[in-house]
Amino acid sequence: MSYIYCFTNTINNKKYIGSTIQEPNIRYNQHIYNAFHENVHQYHYPLYEAIRKYGLEHFRFDVLLEQDCDEQTIRDIERDYIIKYNTLSPNGYNQTLDTQHPINAIKSYQKMSQTKRNNAKCVAEVDENNNILHIWNSIADCAEELNLSDRHIAQCCRGERHSVNNQYFYWLNNNNTLIIPTYIGNNYKGKNGTTQKQITNRRVAKLDKDTLEILAIYDSIALAARENHCDDSGISKVCRNKRPTCGGFKWRYIDE
Repeated sequence: MSYIYCFTNTINNKKYIGSTIQEPNIRYNQHIYNAFHENVHQYHYPLYEAIRKYGLEHFRFDVLLEQDCDEQTIRDIERDYIIKYNTLSPNGYNQTLDTQHPINAIKSYQKMSQTKRNNAKCVAEVDENNNILHIWNSIADCAEELNLSDRHIAQCCRGERHSVNNQYFYWLNNNNTLIIPTYIGNNYKGKNGTTQKQITNRRVAKLDKDTLEILAIYDSIALAARENHCDDSGISKVCRNKRPTCGGFKWRYIDE
């Protein structure tokens, strides 16, 4: 599933339009992380400077479109939405109408991939008991060998998702010790104490798939996924009736 989303400054009504093939809450987390960490190259993007200037509490995050399409298609739609909502700077926070990701260009991908390899931390695949099964010099090498998404592997390493195709990945430090992110409330806490807050505190219930008896209630999908060794996007899809089960259970949002 692909999405078009929008950040709106509730003080001056300026907007930022974006697209993602991830769950929207994950993309939201990435934006907020970029806004408050000076070491990322996007730190001075107009949206992030505005978030720091006006305060995150003055920004609303909305999903405008949910559509079953590939990444290139949703980026074409993103361009149309930027025009529709007139969000190019200085009227909004988008910097360009060129919404196609450089990953879609072979030369750009090869250059980006080599940069990742040259500056990367080692990454390990582990079993459910955190025993190391294999080590790669970079996420790019790991993704290439296993034919998996490098973005999803990185999300595992940061604690934003539990697994990729039921495989588990962590970064290694200089002593080849696993860097395992811990989960506290609705915040993932990783290396150097960085945190990424979930977009919502909406609770979720785990149900027996046959009797529909409620077996447990969790404060968030992320916590449910981590404690049940399954993928958060899978739980979300069950809650939205996009698939029947995840991890052998039914799941349902608990409305306050």
